[in-house]
Amino acid sequence: MQPFGDVRIGAILPEYDDGMTVASLSDEPPILVIHTDREKAALLTVGSFVLAMTSLALLTNEPFHMASPSLMNYVFGALGLVMFGPGSLVLLGSIFLDLPRLTLTEEGFRVSHLRGSAFYSWQSVSAFTARGRMVSMDLDPTMPNLRRLRRFNRRWFGGEASISPYEHGMSALDLADLLNNWRDRYVFPQGR
Repeated sequence: MQPFGDVRIGAILPEYDDGMTVASLSDEPPILVIHTDREKAALLTVGSFVLAMTSLALLTNEPFHMASPSLMNYVFGALGLVMFGPGSLVLLGSIFLDLPRLTLTEEGFRVSHLRGSAFYSWQSVSAFTARGRMVSMDLDPTMPNLRRLRRFNRRWFGGEASISPYEHGMSALDLADLLNNWRDRYVFPQGR
């Protein structure tokens, strides 16, 4: 059992991993790529697809053989189809496109999702903090980001930006510790 779900180390590294540090025996800089847990994503995809089909059945009333369909069937059927239909497609895409993914390098980290990716340098992020089910971080005030979105995130998630540890198969505390270790290694290098 790997400590962080589906952790695959990039090709430039030997496969030595003690859970919190990655050692590179070559001259190449270390890189750690944490992929989504495919088993969980597949299970969520199947569940979402079943709920979408059940919602569609509520709209058509065919499998229930109802004499007169009720308004509630249409309401719940439409809501379920709107929620679980696109959800199952997004989850299916996450399995085949190998997203979301978290890539750690000596320059910073990249969070990749279906809707795009964002790169943050280690210097532009304050310490990572586990808050509930999320890992929150405050960004450098000079970073060009939306001020309203940063205020909204601070109010609701406790930091100006956040990362979902569930997508990467680990707890919020483990992900915060891993990110803090990598940040401390490259922002405050010892012996350089």
